[in-house]
Amino acid sequence: MRIILVLLATTALAACGGSDGGSAITSVGSTAPSSSGSSSSSTDKYAQFANQTVAKTYVGLGALQSITYTVKQSTSAPVPGVAATATTPAIAPVPPAAQVGPYDGYTHGTEFYAGNAAIVNSPNVTITYDPTSAIFTLNATDANAHTNANNTFQDPAHRVAGSIIQWGIPQFKQPNTDPVTGPLDQNLYFVQAVNGTQTPTSSDVTTFFYQKPGSTTQYLTLAGYVRNAQTTSTGQVDANGNYYTSTANTLERGAFVYGVPTDTSGVPVTGTATYNGNFLATAIINPNVYGVNSTGTSPQGTPTPSYFQWIYGNAATTVDFGKSTIGVQLNGVTYAALPDPASAAAISLTSPPAQAVSGGAAFSATAAGSLVKGGNGFTGTFSAASFGATATSSAVNVSIANVSSLNGQFYGPAANEVGGAFRIVGSVPNQRVDILGAFTGK
Repeated sequence: MRIILVLLATTALAACGGSDGGSAITSVGSTAPSSSGSSSSSTDKYAQFANQTVAKTYVGLGALQSITYTVKQSTSAPVPGVAATATTPAIAPVPPAAQVGPYDGYTHGTEFYAGNAAIVNSPNVTITYDPTSAIFTLNATDANAHTNANNTFQDPAHRVAGSIIQWGIPQFKQPNTDPVTGPLDQNLYFVQAVNGTQTPTSSDVTTFFYQKPGSTTQYLTLAGYVRNAQTTSTGQVDANGNYYTSTANTLERGAFVYGVPTDTSGVPVTGTATYNGNFLATAIINPNVYGVNSTGTSPQGTPTPSYFQWIYGNAATTVDFGKSTIGVQLNGVTYAALPDPASAAAISLTSPPAQAVSGGAAFSATAAGSLVKGGNGFTGTFSAASFGATATSSAVNVSIANVSSLNGQFYGPAANEVGGAFRIVGSVPNQRVDILGAFTGK
């Protein structure tokens, strides 16, 4: 199944009706009942999701990450009488190859990272959409993930495309195709909003994207967001008289699902089902975050900066309702790390340590769990996760920590679809491997 991500548009929720695309639950040895028998009335809460006519708030299951750090770039002395502008700073940057100071422009200082995946009983994302005004609100506030995205968007006022889309979001290709040469997902659109006032030295921008309800799934959707907040201070000087420019970064990433969950009475208690859909994940993969090897015992020189990477692909879910078991298989492709602009400028002039997993690496993960007895939900854990080798990076088998998790629920009138959030954490000491994502299936 191909994922289709589209913008939050007036027509995206209000006029994207059509035949019911939900999957049916199939019992062994029986014929699957059709899901098209569900009501398409404007008062039907399930039909409303793909054909929304009134304002509604949806609760999402999200996997969220944040990182804060400071990047320092050595500079020459201030230019007397020259004020900073958006394009001409009062400090002239010096390429790392000809530095007059110790700051390379990509090494991270005071780096702090946090991540969290939600559970059904404690969601961390809400989406409100009002089709009459085409205004919607994203709230991804999670104390454990240190995320604070809370934005209102209006389409078409906040619609963006091409080079206008902020950094940190790749050109997503069709699932499981090469992230550079693969066919572009032509249905990928974004809405974007500036938080507060943007100046030459500060910015705070949030971009939100999601899969159109009714396109690949009928009762839930897959979504993601990026928030980049940056403040640059020029004319800094340290105790040794070295001049530098300092950029403080507060970055957030998230992947989540939201929709209309199945009522408890609608969840089957017998039979089996297979769901096919997609997953989206954001990851930090950095075994050299502290400048040590994978065992945390031997210095390896300068620590590698941590950058977010996206992973995009297909999800296959199998459920045995009679045995209350569930299995999830994820197969996708890793996108290249996306440095912040300050780091990217320095990286283009020097040779920083290579990332552990390069763009184009295949990703796979396997999870299993159990259904909540008498309810709508499931929990599980991952038994395996790995990245394949590329021309510039070796294969990586993730040693999975016991805090890794799988949580989700069924959607639609009769568990027609499935969705959830997941987290895969590396257990090797001093090794930062944290993959947070969401998946769907029908």
